[in-house]
Amino acid sequence: MRKKIELENIKGWLQARGIRANKTYGQNFLLDDTVLHDAVDASGVTKDEAALEIGPGPGTLTELLCER
Repeated sequence: MRKKIELENIKGWLQARGIRANKTYGQNFLLDDTVLHDAVDASGVTKDEAALEIGPGPGTLTELLCER
């Protein structure tokens, strides 16, 4: 099931935790729903496999991986 990821919700989540992207280090947060789903689909990860996500940020990709 696809859900719309609200940018304002993510901004609030990050701000409440004192997290800010540092572009100097190339930090960006993946928020585009289509790109997130495409990345999970392309990964081929199944429920019987483990995946290590480096720098999960607000967990948008993690959440989708856990649903698989």
